[in-house]
This record gives sequence, C-alpha cells and structure tokens, in this order.
Amino acid sequence: MGCKTSSTPMEPNLKLCSHEGKDLEEETMYRQLVGSLIYLTLTKSDIALFAVGVIIGYFDADYAGDHDTRKSTTGYVFILGSAAISWCSKRQPSVSLSTTEAEYRARTMAAQESTWLKQLMKDLHQPSKDIIPLYFDNLSAKQIKTEEQVADIFTKSLVNMKFIRFQEALGMIERENKVGVEGEC
Repeated sequence: MGCKTSSTPMEPNLKLCSHEGKDLEEETMYRQLVGSLIYLTLTKSDIALFAVGVIIGYFDADYAGDHDTRKSTTGYVFILGSAAISWCSKRQPSVSLSTTEAEYRARTMAAQESTWLKQLMKDLHQPSKDIIPLYFDNLSAKQIKTEEQVADIFTKSLVNMKFIRFQEALGMIERENKVGVEGEC
C-alpha cells in the first residue's frame, strides 16, 4: 500500500556494478517463485493450445555490459501465440572480443533453446514448425529493426514507452486501446 510506483524496473541506460547495491535477503524464495512461473508458462494447456505451432524467437546481446568483468549479457524470448513461454537474461560465460562475437554467443543460446522447445512441443504432441524464426538487430547481420527487438527488455534498461510496448508484445500486460478521433485539429 505504501510503495512508490515506477514506470520501468530500471533507470534507462543504467549500468550496474558489483560493488553497488545489496544482495537479496531471501534468494531461495525468489528462485522458487521464478521457477514456478517458468513451469506454469510451459505446462499451462491454455497457453500451449492458444496458437499451436506458431513460435517465434527474439535474441540480443549487450556487448561488454558488465562494467566489472566486461562480459556481455545474452537475452532471448520465445513467444507462442501472444505469450512469452521461454526467456533468458544471462551473463555470457567469457569475455567477447567484439559485438559480433557477443551476438553469435547469444544466437547459439537462442538456437539451443529453440531446439529444446521444438522437442518439448513434440513430446506434448503439439505440432510446431520445423524451423523457429529467430529475430535479432545486430548491425553486421541486420534482420529486425532495433525498435522492434523485444529481447532488449532482457539486456538493457529501457525508456518507459519502449518498456511498455515490449511488455505488451510479450503478453505481460494487456495492450491499451489506442483509439484516435479523426477530423479534430
């Protein structure tokens, strides 16, 4: 009741350092909660049957985003119908020497997850595409506009408008009805 609201979970363009902030007091409960949410998104039949066979994935990397270790962050999300069913935001295990290398590492992680998801759909007797399209916004291999890269929500702090648009795209919040009145000046 007495909490302060925030339009985004992080300040836009914020860079975190390991010597700042404080540790979670109850990390076990947090991990159990996150695990339960992931389990629900993968096993809830109304999500799985909403749009059978239509899975797409987005991935991105934040090159050398960790100021302490210079490691990059990988982020990906897979969407079934209008809901995110699998996502990740994880520091890469080693330092990448270029943005392209960081993007290739992110692509590899996303490809591994798409392979696992295809097998999961098969195990659940749900038809799916043979190939899951993966979208990214790396300059050396541009395939999707940066403004449409929903995986940025896992690798960067975003301005409020972009954060809300990506939450809507991931099915985390309901889309707002944007009704305009024509003819008014």
